[in-house]
Amino acid sequence: MSETPQVSIGIITYNHGQFITECLDSIRLQTYPNIELVISDDGSKDDTVAVIRHYALQYPDFKFRFVAQPHNLGISKNSNFVFDQTDGEYFACFAGDDIMLPQKIERQVMALQNNPQASFCYSDCEWFHSASGRAICNHFGFLQKPPRTIADVVSDFTIPTPTMMVRRSLVPVEKYDERLKYFSDFMMAVRLMQVGEAIFIPDVLVKYRKHSGSIMSQNMCVEDRAILLTLFKDLFGRDPVMEAAMIKYKTIYFYAAIAEAFKNKEYRQARKLLPKLFPTCFLSVKWFIRDVKLCQVFLQSLVR
Repeated sequence: MSETPQVSIGIITYNHGQFITECLDSIRLQTYPNIELVISDDGSKDDTVAVIRHYALQYPDFKFRFVAQPHNLGISKNSNFVFDQTDGEYFACFAGDDIMLPQKIERQVMALQNNPQASFCYSDCEWFHSASGRAICNHFGFLQKPPRTIADVVSDFTIPTPTMMVRRSLVPVEKYDERLKYFSDFMMAVRLMQVGEAIFIPDVLVKYRKHSGSIMSQNMCVEDRAILLTLFKDLFGRDPVMEAAMIKYKTIYFYAAIAEAFKNKEYRQARKLLPKLFPTCFLSVKWFIRDVKLCQVFLQSLVR
């Protein structure tokens, strides 16, 4: 086993013109020496492509391959594209609006080298406001615990994708499942945990940008969540432990469906589904906060 195996980083970008320079700086300044970088822009409408090409001219010693897709592939297909264009022993998929701390790659390679049975590793990350740069909170803490088992992951996927590094030899045939528009990374983590354990690094190695243009700020991904429930049933059958985990995930599906209905002003549908969430108020502090927020929206809808 090489002491410095090649790590492939695949960056997928879409309208990240104002963020991509900071993202690329964070990769250029990594302490790990053996990095292969491929960037695929997914048909951006802003100046992302121009900024990346200017960056290549500005730092000629920073080698990477850049592909400007002629049309929009979508997140899953674009993730598979960068994966297929690389061949490092380890692979990290990263978005063009996030930031790596300097030792991210080095720390994760060390974790995977020291744990050859692991299929991937992940770390904590810091959420921050894009406009101000102000830190919001660390991802894992009082309300959010790092998942340790496959049942934990299925119950409530809480692993920020930019924190992950996967072992290429254990990546499933499906890679990023293209039946899912947004949550193929979730399915990748589930399938990886079927063949190897996940290693958690309890330090912040990534800064996760919160801004209004991000997918998760705009979309509750209800259709993807419904597809996941079907895929989970196919994967786990009637395993009692996983059935319990799937029931927990179904509550997240209902939460997303209710939130989406309120967003679309489909108040009757939202009110019809709302009782399904009442039992979750007592599951955890996190669920209590979620439900209080939805109830606030519900009360506001009554006066409209």
